[in-house]
Amino acid sequence: MMLFSKLAPTSMNRRATAAVGLTSTSGSGPGSTLCIFLFFASFCFGCVAGLESDEILKQVHVITRHGSRHVLRKDSSDLSETVVSTTDSMLTAIGQRQLYDLGVWLRETYTKTSTNSSILDHYDRETMRLESSALERTVTSANSLALGLFPNKARDANLESLLPVMPANVPVYTHDADNDIYIRAYDKCPTFHERLQTLYQSDDWQQYSSVHQQFLAQLAQTTYFQPFSNENGIVPLQEVWNVYDAVQVARTECGEGRESSAAFLDLLGG
Repeated sequence: MMLFSKLAPTSMNRRATAAVGLTSTSGSGPGSTLCIFLFFASFCFGCVAGLESDEILKQVHVITRHGSRHVLRKDSSDLSETVVSTTDSMLTAIGQRQLYDLGVWLRETYTKTSTNSSILDHYDRETMRLESSALERTVTSANSLALGLFPNKARDANLESLLPVMPANVPVYTHDADNDIYIRAYDKCPTFHERLQTLYQSDDWQQYSSVHQQFLAQLAQTTYFQPFSNENGIVPLQEVWNVYDAVQVARTECGEGRESSAAFLDLLGG
């Protein structure tokens, strides 16, 4: 097993980078196969693999976070997701494009650098597999990546379709959310919940919260963050995830010149 590091495509933000492990052999060995396992989950690693000119691509394993999404609120007691509006946590147009661009980049990278450049000519269900947690934002991310990784000619060599728009037509496998101990397991782990409460009650946590009381009080004055404040007029430290997430979404979605920028920033208030 060899791991190579390379920067992810510039259009991807830090929350949608990928980790790839590859196995390769030097020389012109027979019967090289490609196994792509794409896991879409809420974490990421920051390295991507490359190949030397005398190596043959054998396997690629990609672990990527979903693309940019709408705000996601969490219950601080157990980190369960709280849906307030119909768009909460849904993948955005930018998020879809991020994963599409990643698919294009992966295809270009491994067809240009591999001596077995035909390995991605067509989607092969026997050697390629996409897996995702059972969430709208992750499954949609997988579909978006598939569109970039497998363009029309890679999904159907004859371009035969009775559909008005050519979809990815690449299956994305998921596990039922209640039984997913494979990709998304933290919300089913009693030990995790116990340790989370222990963290909240620890001296270090209490001290850190005390040191930043003024800042937490300032957050409570912001209209958008007021629902997370307590009777003491501060946003408790354990609720800062909800503050961070809103700010991160705004930074990603409200790029310079985007029409939604002003409206989103108005939503945050202040």
